[in-house]
Parts: sequence; structure tokens; C-alpha cells
Amino acid sequence: MSTMPVSIPQVWNHLSAANQKHALTYMEFLYQQQQESEKKPAPVPFGVLKGKLNMTEDFDDPLPEFEEYR
Repeated sequence: MSTMPVSIPQVWNHLSAANQKHALTYMEFLYQQQQESEKKPAPVPFGVLKGKLNMTEDFDDPLPEFEEYR
């Protein structure tokens, strides 16, 4: 059993061109994931929807579709 080279450049140089391409694609994928995980959404201010949602007076009334189950 052979041992793996110690540094990334050594490993890279032992890979075939096809495997180097796969490795690069995977590294790009990992980089994108890291970039996305580092993005923090802006906090939503409390009360931002105030006055934009309306509830009807009969909101809590039983629905006619479920009359047979009462």
C-alpha cells in the first residue's frame, strides 16, 4: 500500500487531468457553499407588516365545509 503525499500540490500532481478537473469542480462547489453559509439575511424589523394584514370578523367561525363533522 502506498502512502498519500503530504501536501496539496503533491497530491494534485499525482492526479490525472480528469481527476484534477473533478477535484476543481468539487472545490468550487465547496467554495460556493461556504460563501452562501456566510451570508446572513438582514434582520426583519418588528412590525414591518403592520396594517398590511386584515382578518375578517368571522375568522374563528366554523367552516361550512366541515359542518357534517361537528
